Parts: sequence; C-alpha cells; structure tokens
Amino acid sequence: MAYTFILISRANTSQEALHVDVGRPLLWTVVSLLILSPFLLAGLGYYVLFPGFERVQAALGPNYEALSTEHEALKQAYTQLATEKEQLTEQLQGVRAETAAIVAKAAIQTTTETAAQTRLQDLERTVLDLEKKLQFYSDLVQPANNRRILTCYNLTAENSAQGFRYSVNWVRSDNGTKTAATAKVRFRLLTGADALNMSDPERAPVLKIQDMPVDKDSRLVGEIRANIPKSGIRILDVRAYGPNETLLGNCWTSF
Repeated sequence: MAYTFILISRANTSQEALHVDVGRPLLWTVVSLLILSPFLLAGLGYYVLFPGFERVQAALGPNYEALSTEHEALKQAYTQLATEKEQLTEQLQGVRAETAAIVAKAAIQTTTETAAQTRLQDLERTVLDLEKKLQFYSDLVQPANNRRILTCYNLTAENSAQGFRYSVNWVRSDNGTKTAATAKVRFRLLTGADALNMSDPERAPVLKIQDMPVDKDSRLVGEIRANIPKSGIRILDVRAYGPNETLLGNCWTSF
C-alpha cells in the first residue's frame, strides 16, 4: 500500500501538479523519526556528549582555576601599580616645585653676591679715599721742618674715551727752603699688585711728565691716553720732583 502526494504550485496554477508516491512503511518510518528525534537528541546529549564535557571540564578545571587566580592577581597588581603611579606623580610635582624654589633661591643668592661684590669695591674705594684724606691732614699737622715743599689737594681722576682725565692743585709750603723754579710732576697709574704696594710706586711706568712752577699755587689739568682697566681698583699716584730727584710733594686718588 502506498500514499500519493500531489504538489501544486500556488504561484503558477497552470503548471502540471507533481505526484509523489510514498510507501506506507517509509512514510511511517519518517514520521516516527520526526516524532522521536527530540528524545533521541536528548538521550544522545545526556549519555554521550555530557559525559565527554564533564571529562573535558575535569581535565581543564585546574588550569582554569589557576588562570582565574593569576588573572585576579594581575588585576590586583595593576591596581597597586596605578596607585603607586599616582603617588609618584604627586612626588614628582613636589620635587619640581622644590627645584624651582632652589633655582630661584640660587638666582637671588647670585644677585646678592654680585651686589655685595660691588658694594665691597665701593667700600674699598672709600677706605682708600679716607686713607688719602688722613694722610693729607697728617701732613698738614706735621712740624714745618718735616713738611713737603709742595702740597697737593683736590686731586681727581675719571674715565674718558681713550684713558682718563685728571686735575690737581698744588700749594707751596712756606718753610724757608730754597727750591728750583720748576718741578717735574710725574703721573703713574697703579693697578693690580702695584695698587697693593703703594709704598713703592716707582715700579709702575710713568704715563706723563708735566712741568710746573713751584713759586706759586698751581693747578694742573689734562688727559692721559692709555689702555687701562675699566673696573677694579685704580690708583693715580702723582709726585713732584726737584733737582737730583728730590721729592717735593706727592698725593694719590682712586677711581
């Protein structure tokens, strides 16, 4: 016994219907398989696939737990490193602020040292000027027979474009000593080691020699062209000499 199935196309009714003859045993076999297929698949999964999955899980379980433990440890290490990074960033900002403060303090100290050095040079010039004035007044109060024939005062020196300009006044002391009609006034510039040893200025070269009458008050002005230091202590030593290199008077100033 067989069953005939007629298949008609709904899209094209003019097409000839398809006749399919299926035997009774085959039909019921297919129907039975369709009905029992869910139960067969469930039994296959329960008795075949599930035991295999358990065996695989049992084999991979320790490794999975180890990997899970390592993953948690790495997460904790990452969190700790992130915290340490934030702390180091804060410390770096603090170090940068301290470095900026140290640099500013060093700049202030350098400026202070420069100002102190300039002040020290000014004080050295003041001391030299005071010593000069002290020597001048000391000469004035000496006994007449010990005083120089010529006394100089108002000695000034200042920088110029090619050297320095000077001016000095001379006064003849009335001590009854006969002198020559003129004197040779020698100008020397003392710097460096020579400035520290003013007691022997003869070692310094003479920059200029100028004749001056000694029978009356005189004033000498002029300019000396020389390559001189523009900073530091510079001392202009002025001495008047008579016959036989007799020292008639001397004075000095710093500038």
